[in-house]
Amino acid sequence: MICRLLGKHEVRLWLPELFAVLHENMSVIAPTGNSYDRDYALWSDAVASALQQENRQIVLILNDGALIGYLQYYTNETTFMIEEAQVKPAFQARGVIRGAFSFVAGMIPPDVPYAEAYAHRKNTRSQAILETHGFTRIGENKNGNSYHYRADCQAFLERVRGG
Repeated sequence: MICRLLGKHEVRLWLPELFAVLHENMSVIAPTGNSYDRDYALWSDAVASALQQENRQIVLILNDGALIGYLQYYTNETTFMIEEAQVKPAFQARGVIRGAFSFVAGMIPPDVPYAEAYAHRKNTRSQAILETHGFTRIGENKNGNSYHYRADCQAFLERVRGG
């Protein structure tokens, strides 16, 4: 497994593959009722726009050169926010997300106090991953379909580094 940052100039090239991974997972957990093409159009426009900001990044997770997952995140003065962590089903439960967390650990400024994420209410696997890494449920999103999690950022980063 190899992790690498997605270059800002590459975003449009990778969007179809990134969405395919997201769709494969989320269509089981939280189907939207829209067509694949409609969901892709909405998602890709939002992601491409968001990734124009320097503090937003995507880590590609590759196995033998093929995309098996990704980690989308941003940082600001107070938060390392995990926006998406997606892995193809055939590679789940193999430490892939932990590897991506470890990859970004050195890129997060040492003075960022919080790590945060949301996990869909039906996604118990994501909830368990967050809790295993020291996150605590602190609330839910506005529409109530996802739980909001928070951890001490530096403790989380030490945990994923193996410290």
